[in-house]
Amino acid sequence: MYGCFQLFSLNPHGAKKAGIDAKKAAIRAEGISKGVLVPVSNLLKKEPRKADKKTA
Repeated sequence: MYGCFQLFSLNPHGAKKAGIDAKKAAIRAEGISKGVLVPVSNLLKKEPRKADKKTA
């Protein structure tokens, strides 16, 4: 194994990072279910508006 994959497979902190990512996912799912967090994909899509041309 060479390249980037080798670096991650030998990383001793991989299990710790996986645990942290799992906790973050659980917190995120709880926030979404309570309505505290809103995924960007669920937001309404609006057309960009032109800025007013005001000069100081």
